[in-house]
Amino acid sequence: MKTVPPKSRFIFTAAFVELVIFVVCAQTLAASEQTEEIINNSQVARRNLRQADILSVADLQNSDSNGLQKVSSAKEQLQQAIEQIQTLKPPIPETPTATGAGPAQPAHKPEASQLRASEISKRQKKVTTHKQNEKQTRKTAPIEDTHRALTNLISNPENVLDPLATAEALFQSGNLKDAAKFYRLALERIADKTEHPDRPWAMFQAANCLRHQQPTEAYKLYQQLINEYPSSDWTAAAYSHQQVIKWYQQDKPGQILEKYNSDPNSF
Repeated sequence: MKTVPPKSRFIFTAAFVELVIFVVCAQTLAASEQTEEIINNSQVARRNLRQADILSVADLQNSDSNGLQKVSSAKEQLQQAIEQIQTLKPPIPETPTATGAGPAQPAHKPEASQLRASEISKRQKKVTTHKQNEKQTRKTAPIEDTHRALTNLISNPENVLDPLATAEALFQSGNLKDAAKFYRLALERIADKTEHPDRPWAMFQAANCLRHQQPTEAYKLYQQLINEYPSSDWTAAAYSHQQVIKWYQQDKPGQILEKYNSDPNSF
């Protein structure tokens, strides 16, 4: 004969399990709509337990173990419901807004704000680049205009009002070839070839522009300066340059240096 637990113990156990499942279900009731099936199963198990509670010990003994089977089945259903409930995760509570009212902002809001910040940053970079380009254009525009005007003057020297000033500017910029052209133009326009103070200077400078590339022409201009203005401040310098040109043409130091791979003074 099978041993049957006392009715009081059975009723206490069933009531305790019923209380546990009720608390668990109450906590997870609002989790999501997907838990409805699990909750329904737990309710069925609880009803079966209540039906088992009202069975007396005598009834259990005379029922050919049907009552015990019902209790065992109810326990199994209850255990399955508990295991399913334990796998549930409660929903993440909404974070209140700054004012304490209204739902939390959607997850895409920060991404949208980041996109807006990135777009603003790109626009600011474009504006900054545009301003820098404008600033650079303002800086280079006068230089380009001056270069264009100077190129036009060089191409049309007859239109130049002051060839000596133009020659001085070209000489200072290192454009010796064009400077020599305007120095000679200044010499041609000076009517007084004896008293004009700029004539010996223009002659001296024209020779200086030619002495590296056209030493023979430079030598002739130096000689003209010595002959026409023997008392000029530039006559002594003209004579010195003549001697250098003569020495260079006679001894040809450039050919001597070509025999060496480097400057012989560097040994």
